[in-house]
Amino acid sequence: MTNTVREQLVDACRIIAWAGQEHFAFGHISAREAPGADRFWFKGGGLGLGEITLDDLVELDFAGNRLAGTAPIHNEYPIHAEIFRARPEVTCVVHTHPFYASAFAGTEWKLEMVGQDAVNFHRGVGRYDTAVLVTDAAKGRALAATLGDLDVAVLANHGIAAAGRTVDRKSTRLNS
Repeated sequence: MTNTVREQLVDACRIIAWAGQEHFAFGHISAREAPGADRFWFKGGGLGLGEITLDDLVELDFAGNRLAGTAPIHNEYPIHAEIFRARPEVTCVVHTHPFYASAFAGTEWKLEMVGQDAVNFHRGVGRYDTAVLVTDAAKGRALAATLGDLDVAVLANHGIAAAGRTVDRKSTRLNS
């Protein structure tokens, strides 16, 4: 059983890799110690999700300043910082490039709930239509606004961003 948010973050990286959402070194996950905290632990850049150890995590503030850790900082940290800033209840943010979701992100179709498998998305899925990397605060704020109070957003021609109340819960609404 894991005790610290850092250990949970490492486990989450490995689980997401095992589930097939690893895309070289491009996906990343972050977590903060408590709701409303102004700093977060983040998967370091340059490594795949399945390779992450405790030594590969960095702690950042919302401006991207390194507070702890020595791993490279991935340039898309504003996804995490701005979602955390906008959503004090969220303690975990995931950005990955799952194969089918990324293919879907290349279309303009609206995602609709048509079966019980989609119950986690019953309130909808946001769509961030700017097909660029989220590498600055303005883009991060725009993505956070698109996400709003939803659990997941599709990033056009890119992947997904998801927010949760805890590392081990995929939804901010269900099971809360």
